[in-house]
Amino acid sequence: MKCPHCGEELVRSTKNPDYLLCYTCKKKYKAPAPAPSRPAEDRARRERDTAYTQMLDIGVDEDERGGHGGLIFLIILLLIIAALVVGYFIFNIDYFSYISKIIEHFKK
Repeated sequence: MKCPHCGEELVRSTKNPDYLLCYTCKKKYKAPAPAPSRPAEDRARRERDTAYTQMLDIGVDEDERGGHGGLIFLIILLLIIAALVVGYFIFNIDYFSYISKIIEHFKK
């Protein structure tokens, strides 16, 4: 429901659910009485809500399975650092001269 004064969306009050609040105008409005519902509509709404909840639960499971990206990135980073250390100390590769040559190349 929209505020009749400013048009912003009204929010139901947590203290008294009979009122709707407009945070822009700082006013409260009496909530309209809900229309009497029919049992068939209630059943359809419950089925729709259950199906939606089940759909959201499936999405959570997929997110939990794919949550190892950070760990894989860390392992790859550590392997790269280990390879650089081995290359520097065991094979005497001078990375600093390579880096300075690359910098000089791009300064031209």
